[in-house]
Amino acid sequence: MEINFTKNQFQTLLQLLYLGEWVANSYKIKEDKLYKESDSLEQHIFSFAAQFGLENLIEYDHSLKKFVPTLTTLNMVFLRNVLNYLPTIFL
Repeated sequence: MEINFTKNQFQTLLQLLYLGEWVANSYKIKEDKLYKESDSLEQHIFSFAAQFGLENLIEYDHSLKKFVPTLTTLNMVFLRNVLNYLPTIFL
């Protein structure tokens, strides 16, 4: 199977994947099945960022040996979306 994305679609996918993984796993103390599966999928998708010219959003961290969001992504996605989301869950 092959799935084609435009650069904008792939950027949106990266953002949604990052947000979804954060919501699903950020509160966990230890890794469980969902964490391992979502981390594996996230790493697979993140590995294609450079092919879409999105190295400014995802980079490879050699010390962690994994792809991670850049500060640009953290500012663009986390600050704009997650910080707006947090107050709504405590109502």
